[in-house]
Amino acid sequence: MPRTGGVYSAPAGTKGAPNTTIQSAKYNALVDDLVLDANAARPITAGGTGATSASAARTALGLTIGTNVQAYDVDLAAIADLTTAADKLPYATGVGTWALTTLSSYGRSLIDDVDAAAARATLLLGALAVKANVNDADWSGADLSIANGGTGASTASAALAALGGQPSNAALTSIAALTTAADRLPYTTAANTYAVTTLTAFGRSLIDDADAAAGRTTLGAAASAQQVIAGNGMTGGGALDADRTLTLGTPTTLTAVTTNAVTSTSHTHAVNATAIASAGMAGLAAGAVGSLALGIRSTGSGAVAFGATLAGSSITTSNAGGNTTGGQTLTGTWRCLGEITSGSNEACVWMRIS
Repeated sequence: MPRTGGVYSAPAGTKGAPNTTIQSAKYNALVDDLVLDANAARPITAGGTGATSASAARTALGLTIGTNVQAYDVDLAAIADLTTAADKLPYATGVGTWALTTLSSYGRSLIDDVDAAAARATLLLGALAVKANVNDADWSGADLSIANGGTGASTASAALAALGGQPSNAALTSIAALTTAADRLPYTTAANTYAVTTLTAFGRSLIDDADAAAGRTTLGAAASAQQVIAGNGMTGGGALDADRTLTLGTPTTLTAVTTNAVTSTSHTHAVNATAIASAGMAGLAAGAVGSLALGIRSTGSGAVAFGATLAGSSITTSNAGGNTTGGQTLTGTWRCLGEITSGSNEACVWMRIS
């Protein structure tokens, strides 16, 4: 085919001349040449691709996929649809879908760090950032203030004071060392020394009474004082607050002493007051009116003078040294038969008077 550089030229001798006979051989050769040219790949110079297939055409045109141009990709198409601006970063929001987020200059300074140490430096993180546990070895030496969750001190006593606490107390330490159980009550056995004793349900019902009348009710006693009626040798009957005559019998039945003369209607007798008092005291129950007890002032404070009275609820029985281990809290009203100067573990003899 007579193409030179892709440009078609008619074969020589094919052009006709006026008033001449067209030669069939030349005519046919021209037609065949045109048919051949029409069916051949159109060269690029003639507006074609010089190829008969898409891949050959892309190659001829310098558009080889993967070499000269990028093949179609749904992600690239989605990214191409984004409207970009300064400091934006594309990111996938799904399969084949993309969006933009802000990427600040600080963010760029963080993601361009070469390792974790460089990233920590960018984030201004110190050595504690990589420690699994923080202990005394990491202490800077400055006491952490209370406002920042510390105590503002580096010693236990200073921390206690800073937090409004109190120093150790011997009495409280003694109480803290006790082994408690149900129905137990702490009491002092010496200065700042405590033990526990049993406090029964009855004991609790007694010590929570509001007054003596309620206490007598708890004890099953009469609601009021009882009047003693004269008898057993005392004539006249009735209450003892009236004058009575005591008939003692013959003088031989009494032991003569030099005190306490008693006059009958017909005889004067010397009475052994000690024997009478002993007989009466021996019949008293412990804690009854008229009985004696050795104890300490267990509640309240201050001196108690000889002859002064005190509620039994403030007295606990003790030994001569003031030890109340196993002691009992008294009831009723008691008279001091000794002296208490300070009220702290001083034993004294007491007599119940009501």
